[in-house]
Amino acid sequence: MLHYKAFSSAVCNNDVAALEGMINEWLAKQNIYVQAMAQSAHGEHLVVSFLYEESETQGAHRAAVATATRDIFEEALREAELEPADELLITLAPHAELPY
Repeated sequence: MLHYKAFSSAVCNNDVAALEGMINEWLAKQNIYVQAMAQSAHGEHLVVSFLYEESETQGAHRAAVATATRDIFEEALREAELEPADELLITLAPHAELPY
């Protein structure tokens, strides 16, 4: 499930270094996977927004999806010969005399 988190420079009196520190501290504390980040102006303030997933719940799911074999590939593997070299056919063009 995606979560939303926003940081505003209004909290730290428009000090960008302090805003960066807040964001870095939050990222270091949380075990998250950031899907998207955006920054925008809100009046005279800077807003940095994050869409993220919690890594504990999504890590196992993401790994399972990455390593899963689709059913169609599983079916093809079941019916396939494991020695593809036996089925390899090499066809050569016949030798021909060139008319000069």
